[in-house]
Amino acid sequence: MQVRMVQRAVGQGGLHCGELTLGHKPLRWVYDCGSNQADALKREVGSIARDSEIDLLFLSHLDSDHVNGVDLLLSQVKVREVILPYLNEEALVATIARDISRGGRVAEVVEIRRRRNLRVT
Repeated sequence: MQVRMVQRAVGQGGLHCGELTLGHKPLRWVYDCGSNQADALKREVGSIARDSEIDLLFLSHLDSDHVNGVDLLLSQVKVREVILPYLNEEALVATIARDISRGGRVAEVVEIRRRRNLRVT
């Protein structure tokens, strides 16, 4: 078994990726996908997208500096499954309202998931 993990240089935010290889086909994953530095985020998402598809996209929480690159990632590479933090309906509405008031993009992430019919765990 081989494991490779990389923390991408996106500045303020989070974008980590890796591979777990056991056998012939590696399991590819991304953990968070956001940054306050748009150019760095675009560069690093493009680098991740060159390697075919992503098996798992984990989002630790829905702050914009952890999710504002999700749409870009999904437009460049196939993602098989998205794993979101659990939020009951009240917490989800409160999170979206807070983020919108701050100019964030949490609502877009929720809509992207619905539009693309991604499997969400």
